[in-house]
Amino acid sequence: MTNFTSIEKLLIIAPQNPYPATDGGKIGIYYPIIHLARHFQIHFVFITAQKVDKTAYKHFEEHGINIYPQVTPTKDTIPGYLLNFLSKLPYKFSKYFKNSIYNNIAAIVQQQQITRVWCNHPHVASYAIRLKRQFNLSIYLRAHNIEFALVQQAARVITNPLVKAFVRYQSAKTKQFEVLCWQNFNKVFFITEADLAQAQRLMPGQENFSVLHDSFQKLKPAIDTQIEPKSFLITSPLITFQNTYNLRNFIKTIWLPLVQQWPEYKLYLTGNSNDVLQKALKCNPAQFGIYNLGFVDDLATVIQSKKYFIAPTYIGSGVRIKLLNALQLGSVCLVTPLDEGMLPALEHGKNIISFTDYTSFVDNLSMLEEDEAYYQLVSENAKQVVSQLSWRVYAEQVNDAIA
Repeated sequence: MTNFTSIEKLLIIAPQNPYPATDGGKIGIYYPIIHLARHFQIHFVFITAQKVDKTAYKHFEEHGINIYPQVTPTKDTIPGYLLNFLSKLPYKFSKYFKNSIYNNIAAIVQQQQITRVWCNHPHVASYAIRLKRQFNLSIYLRAHNIEFALVQQAARVITNPLVKAFVRYQSAKTKQFEVLCWQNFNKVFFITEADLAQAQRLMPGQENFSVLHDSFQKLKPAIDTQIEPKSFLITSPLITFQNTYNLRNFIKTIWLPLVQQWPEYKLYLTGNSNDVLQKALKCNPAQFGIYNLGFVDDLATVIQSKKYFIAPTYIGSGVRIKLLNALQLGSVCLVTPLDEGMLPALEHGKNIISFTDYTSFVDNLSMLEEDEAYYQLVSENAKQVVSQLSWRVYAEQVNDAIA
């Protein structure tokens, strides 16, 4: 347990309960908090739709972290969409803001004499901005994504004209609020260089911007795993619009033409039940060489048993945790340009393989299949890309930047 007699206090606000850290969104909130507790006395406020059980309180207490769950419904509703026309906040953010919750947070600030606030996501940024105005606090934003860009991406692929118009309205509203956040926070930490560049194009010369790379929990490599020839793996829980669209688009534009020409190839998927997968793909996947592995306990063994790992990100942003896991294990990863831009060290032909369409996918696959030395070189280089990522270093960088 950390000795808090002389340690500075830090209020952290997040739009979800990250424990247990079962997906990328939760991981990016949970592990920084755990490691920041070595530098600060953490008071952690998070929005949750469900009551938090005693195990969560106990878990965070063991790490010296005080938690203050704020229970409120955050599910999308038709009335919520309609009423949002009366709100200055975009709907995806307004769901998380309640005056009663703000009053609770303000009471914590006063009782604990908080002077610094770390905010995860602009979804809860309104609380930090209001606290700054009322108490003259220093506030810091961790931008896990550029949210308006995600909404813009969704608008481009939506076909219903009424839905498309509403989403475009929400995109403009989200952009306006995010720019306001960037202006009001003392510092804004973007997750990738690509996100930073996009923000700088909107606000050139802004001096409070920087990049802070996420880390990930490294998997223990499996021993003596046999690689299945001509096999691919995608780890993609279909719990978001982006993941569902990305998988469908990859299967339609690349996978189906590939197996029509070379039916010996197999694509394995993890993270979904059979019912969810069949509903999303609207077909029997096995008819097209697609096999569902469901929810796996030993992801390292699964990754290492497949010859190629695919990150088919056509829309989305941020860092794909499972891609980092695959790189760590030496997988040869075939990725889109969005994934290639995730880290500056990623380089096509050196440590990853980037594809833009069916032709580039097949051309690169042919080179890998025909040249074993090339395949092995990419595999070995992949391991080096993520070797320097560490949550401990992440927390030290935060401490240096805001303490």
